Amino acid sequence: MKRKIMVELGGMEFSFVSDEPREKIERIKKVLFDDFEKYQSHFEEDEKDGFERILVLLVLNHISREMDLKDQLKNVEEKYERVLVEGGEKKRSFGEMAG
Repeated sequence: MKRKIMVELGGMEFSFVSDEPREKIERIKKVLFDDFEKYQSHFEEDEKDGFERILVLLVLNHISREMDLKDQLKNVEEKYERVLVEGGEKKRSFGEMAG
């Protein structure tokens, strides 16, 4: 079920429509708020473009995390494929020895 999601960040209010589960939205918002606070400390409060710069840092950080996770998944998939191939070769080898 789609519902309106409100997010207040850096004194600005944003609204979105989402059909994601409420628990997932809350987890996303927590990560967003935590990261925003972490990066906010790098900028002066009166810095005019600070908010936009923080948002760019958030995007870059999350893209970097996503790329790292995709690389890790690719490595796991490659290892899994090697194990399957090696397991199949050992099975054939064992079968030849037994037969």
